[in-house]
Amino acid sequence: MTSTRRTAFLAHSFTRLAVRLGLLAMLLPVVLHAWSPPPTDTPWPRVGALAFTLVLDEPLHPAHSTLGSGRSARQELLEAPVFTVAVGNRQEGVFLEISPVHTSGRLATARLDLTHLRAATPYVFVLAWDADARLVTCHLNGVLQGDLFHTKPLDWQTPPAAEFPGELRVAQADALGFRLTDLRFLAGPLADSAPSALPGTGLPLQGEARSIAAEHGLDLAGLTLRKNWAPDFSAPLDLVAEDDKRVREPAPGQWVLEGPGSARTERGALVIESADRDETRRHLVLWPHREFPADFLVEYVFQAEDPMRGLHILFFNTRSLDPAARSPFAPGLPRRDGDFSAYTKGALECYHLSSMSTDRWGKLRLTSNLRKNHGFVLAATGDDLIGGRPGPHRLRLLKVGGRIRFEVNGRLSLAWDDDGSQFGPVHAHPGHLGFRFMAHTGRARISDLRVYEITTP
Repeated sequence: MTSTRRTAFLAHSFTRLAVRLGLLAMLLPVVLHAWSPPPTDTPWPRVGALAFTLVLDEPLHPAHSTLGSGRSARQELLEAPVFTVAVGNRQEGVFLEISPVHTSGRLATARLDLTHLRAATPYVFVLAWDADARLVTCHLNGVLQGDLFHTKPLDWQTPPAAEFPGELRVAQADALGFRLTDLRFLAGPLADSAPSALPGTGLPLQGEARSIAAEHGLDLAGLTLRKNWAPDFSAPLDLVAEDDKRVREPAPGQWVLEGPGSARTERGALVIESADRDETRRHLVLWPHREFPADFLVEYVFQAEDPMRGLHILFFNTRSLDPAARSPFAPGLPRRDGDFSAYTKGALECYHLSSMSTDRWGKLRLTSNLRKNHGFVLAATGDDLIGGRPGPHRLRLLKVGGRIRFEVNGRLSLAWDDDGSQFGPVHAHPGHLGFRFMAHTGRARISDLRVYEITTP
């Protein structure tokens, strides 16, 4: 190619390129406008709530559980401009979590720990947040689960603008098959004056007459209470210790101490003290030798010496597995010395509730757990409203049929309805109450103990 022809060719090529660039410059604003989100003047609310009904295609159990597939999974459910909502499992259990999208990694801002989620079962979740208070709460099937466990502070100081509900998107199913229905949004706080039962349609839209609130305390409507027992802690305690062979049953009215330590009355209160709070296995269980009704309300004032160290458990509806000798103190039953397995997987059947839980070093577990025995089955979790909080605390436990509710200082901590099928028959029998304290609790006080028999119409 000659120099003249090469020059002409280059000039023609540059001309064509310039024309194309000119056309692109003209079209670019149009293209960008077509792919831009629609303009909006509604910012993401700093106080609001989301509700949805979740149905899983397969059950979700803790990873490596023999009840599930044995694999870990994490499935995003909802995508919003400032956070995502996901469900999943790990070795410790099942979780629902909220994670901000403007931070790196998958560290959740707030997490609700669950025992399991069944397949083909509707679960109605209501997530409410207050960004300024750095607070997230959750209702599950109408029951307040309390403040979610926070792995880092809730904070979206500069949320992007978003239009609702158009910017809320249901995620694609990949790790788990699921259906999400009844998606609702509320800009503003949840109302405080609504019934505890959550409408099946989920969260009412702003402007509707219905509203949702927590069950702030025990609902005793329709129940008849008759005082069954109120021990006198101004008198000395008639105490017997667990013997090695259990050759006799304690007399009615006596108290039975199992494990190393002491129990006594002092200034109108029952004082329980472990032998060595630095021990890891030398725990205590104290029983009043009295059979209580199948349906009851028990209330007492509880105070641990150190609110940052201790674990308190209440056994209830406790009896022997032997149908010929239902007393937990029947001669011939295996010896018990405070070691947990003797109570949860031994010769007894009962429910037990942990209302305060920290480890020996003061780390809070943050949950109150309800288990069903024989078998140590985790049936429900709620908030630990005692650990880390100076007392005294007024505790009330209501048990009517399979309905179990636990209240701390007027606030509902845990709620569960035993359906009699998922974890075996309801413990609908009379039984004993037992007060357990792990060794690192040190010293604890119980006062104003009362038990009421419950009758229903």
